[in-house]
Formats: sequence, structure tokens, C-alpha cells
Amino acid sequence: MKKVLYAWEFGGGSGHLHKLSTLAAALRDRGFEAVVASRDLKTAERICTPLALPFVQAPVWPGRIRQDAAPRTFPEILMELGFNDPEFIAGLIRAWRELLRVTGCDALVADYSPIAVLSARLAGVTTLAFGTGFTLPPAQTPFRPIVLRKNTKEGELAKIEARVLRNTNQAIRALGYPPLERLADMLACDKRYLATFPELDHFGRRKGVEYWGVFDTGSNAVAPTWPKIDARRLFVYYHPHYEHFRALIDALSKLGWSTLVAAPGITPRLARSLVKPNVNICARPVDLPQVGREANVAVCHGGHGAVAELLRCGCRVVIFPYYNEQKILGVRLDHHGLARIAQSAQACAEAVGDIDDDTSLAENVERFAGRYGEWTAEKRLDAIVDDMITRLRRTVH
Repeated sequence: MKKVLYAWEFGGGSGHLHKLSTLAAALRDRGFEAVVASRDLKTAERICTPLALPFVQAPVWPGRIRQDAAPRTFPEILMELGFNDPEFIAGLIRAWRELLRVTGCDALVADYSPIAVLSARLAGVTTLAFGTGFTLPPAQTPFRPIVLRKNTKEGELAKIEARVLRNTNQAIRALGYPPLERLADMLACDKRYLATFPELDHFGRRKGVEYWGVFDTGSNAVAPTWPKIDARRLFVYYHPHYEHFRALIDALSKLGWSTLVAAPGITPRLARSLVKPNVNICARPVDLPQVGREANVAVCHGGHGAVAELLRCGCRVVIFPYYNEQKILGVRLDHHGLARIAQSAQACAEAVGDIDDDTSLAENVERFAGRYGEWTAEKRLDAIVDDMITRLRRTVH
């Protein structure tokens, strides 16, 4: 039986591992043995164990991107993630290469794992990469800015990219491999799967690129239970450990809408303190397709999968971002009239009323839902898995 290593190297939350485990389970059911390399073992225990997927610790840089950091390009992101140290890059490449060897894997499927992808390529292992527009940037030279600030000095971004390339090549040479001609070559693989929609691509719509849509909306979801009051319905999906969580729920509860708050991991004590006649709290993920059809407006942090599914089901969305990636998505969707972005709890409450009356935005969301309404997660998963199997059977022997 062919064996695939599934890699999650960078990024927080559980979305990356949800998608990886969904693919791993689907491919396992089609005859491909799976091993998951997860950057976070606690998340792996929660997600992989119920699916009977074996997992190991991924070789990772131990830090995280600072919350106040606002990288403008993919090379700047890499600098935040340890690429300022050639010796550490070499150590990670060596560790990924060894992990592929000891697990006996014939192929790599990667989500936001650039070092794993580079390591597999150097080792001659079949590699498939998938992700959002943010995690799969256009592989061009120079790298296109995700966002360009007015105070960016001429040549500044090029110098950063050259520095990352120099550090990467120093590591590669130390391991006995020829250097990369350009930094974009580190992203080269057998195929890349943009698991998003053109409208949700952080870099904007790309020419000549296939978009596969969103194929995972979380697991163990429950049906929405709304407060039993006669009012418009507001769905809130926000992590309880985020700084402004309580202020957000307090501000939204004052609107008087029938409000359902999905806050996975919330403590019973905090949940009890927030419940009101018009506010229900759910400590588990909620069925997004169902809630997207039932809610009038949704407020969330801007997680790609949640936003995509809510819009696909015709729900208007207000984004209150926590991470830079979420802010970039919110700004893009706001600019194109598909959602609204807010930067404070009170601004969120005001935006809910505004977006509910915005007929132009409602028409844009309706067109989006009409375009992708049939692109269900199940159909998109089947399409990606079929294509991956075709490639793996062709290249893995």
C-alpha cells in the first residue's frame, strides 16, 4: 500500500489540520496509508485520533508570527518564521527528510508547509500542496506584495527576498544540494491546489489558475439552536480566547437580535455569564451550511473556511479580524462589496445594522451564492481526492 505523509508546518488554529485530516481519511479510504505530521500535538489528538489517523510531531520553528506583525510579502513571513537563520533552516530540512525516510512515505501532501515541500522536492518525493491564496502565494519573482504600505522604501522588499534566498541556499548547500535560482523555486511541487474561490484569494483573482473551492467546514458540528424570540437572526463565530471576545458579545447582545454564539472551547462559567433571553452560547462548532441558510447576518474573525461557507450559503458577513491574514481577507471582501470589516466590538455592532440594510451588498452575496451554491464541501473534496489519486498513481511506484 502506498503511504502519504500529511504535513502542517505553519499557521495557528485548527483549520489546517481539519483540512489535512479530511484529505488523509478520504485518501486512506481509497487505498493510501496515512501519517500526519502536525505542528500541534494537542490539536492532532483532538482531530486525528477520532479518525484513527496516526500522527507525529512535525519539525517546526518553535515561535509564531507576532500578532502585531504585518508582513507585506511571503519572504517577510518567512523571516518571521525562522528564515533569518541558515543553520536552523538546514536542521528543519534534514528533519523533514529524515521523517519521510523513517515513516516510509512515498509522497507528501502539505498545507502551509514550505520547508516540508522543499525538503520533499530535494529528496525526490512526489509532493502535492494545497491551501488558501494566503498560504499558496503566486510563485513569481519578485514575490507579489499581499499588502503594500505607503511608507515602503524602494528596493526594501527585494532586499528582504534576496536575504531569505541567500539564507535558504546556504542551508541547501550545507546539505549537499545545488542552490535555488530564485526563492519562488522553493514552492515548486508536482501540483498546487488552491482550495478557495477567486473572490477570496488574498492576492486577487489569478489568471490561468484552477480554483477548487472549499472542501472542509470543520468536524463534529451540531445543528444551530436559536433563542426562541421573534427577531432577526445573528450568528457569531468567535474564539473565546481572543482578546475582545466578551466585549464583542456584550455589544452584539444589545442589538436585540436572536443571537447564536459558537465559541468552541469556551468554559462553562464564561458561557453561563453570557447567556441572555436573546443569546445562546454553543461550546461546539455549529453546522455552517445550515446556519448560513438560517441567519440574516454573521459575525466572525475572518477564518477563510467559515467566511467562504457562509457566503456560499447566502449569508451576509461582518469580519472582526484577529490575525493579519484575516484582516487582509476582510479588507479585500469589503472592497469588493461582499462583506464588511470592523476593527472594534462596537464597530461590529454598528456594522450588523448597516449590512442588514445594504441592498447592494445583499445582491453581491446573492450572486456569489448563485455562482457557488452547488459547490458543496463534499463535491469539492471528491474532486480534489480524485485528482490527487490520479497524480499519486502516476508518480508513486
